[in-house]
Amino acid sequence: MPAATRPTFDRRSIFRQAWSLARENVRTFGGSLRTRFASALRGVWARVKRDALPVLVDMPAGLRTVALRHRAKYRTPVGDG
Repeated sequence: MPAATRPTFDRRSIFRQAWSLARENVRTFGGSLRTRFASALRGVWARVKRDALPVLVDMPAGLRTVALRHRAKYRTPVGDG
């Protein structure tokens, strides 16, 4: 059986998106860039993980079960689908 591969994420891109979104939110809503960054990072990370879910379809059944349990345990937002 081939080794299962875990999805990898480009952290640099995630942080850049979060900083960009945080700056935009500070301009729009005011507040501290630091606190806006924290919420932006949570949002971007949730979106990236949600978009990676189709990868689960290609996983072997056992690994898929573990991944879904992990998602449920940490209450990762999945979106509308």
